[in-house]
Amino acid sequence: MSQTTQHLREEHAQARRFLRAFLQFLKQIAEDTALDSRDALGVMEFLSESALLRHEEKEESLLLPELARMRETMVPEALQKIRAEHSVGRELLEEMRGEMFRGPDWGPGERARFAAAGTRWVEFLLRHMLAEETYFFPVVDELLSADIDALLVRDFQRVDEEFDQMADACILRTSGDAFIRRYT
Repeated sequence: MSQTTQHLREEHAQARRFLRAFLQFLKQIAEDTALDSRDALGVMEFLSESALLRHEEKEESLLLPELARMRETMVPEALQKIRAEHSVGRELLEEMRGEMFRGPDWGPGERARFAAAGTRWVEFLLRHMLAEETYFFPVVDELLSADIDALLVRDFQRVDEEFDQMADACILRTSGDAFIRRYT
């Protein structure tokens, strides 16, 4: 296994922990009127900013272009599919955000629509990560030379460091960790 796919698999594992907690939150949202959309908003920002967008940036801006330069026959189709799936994931996230009412008066209809949209999003992400790990990452492991692997991991770490330097990175991480503890 390359260091590149090991790094991405670790991010998938982190995302799965969060997604399991988020599914628990979605189950409770329909029943617990004390929960309002603001509880979900902070968590969604954590996941979309710190986990998903950063992860997708690594794949789309660093890994996929490197693979495209290799000009392997499977790569263009795989790149197109991964980019398309990332786009679907972002659309599902926006659908879920659109179902939120940002205030304490979140009625049963809004809760149900939010929970349904959230469940679609989580299920999609879980399928997407499994497909990457099953079909895409093994090909990446075969294609990457040790030098390119090391360069990609260095670039991945740079992306992580840039995120960590953001003003709200600590807040996002802390709120995400608290959410996971609360719902698992």
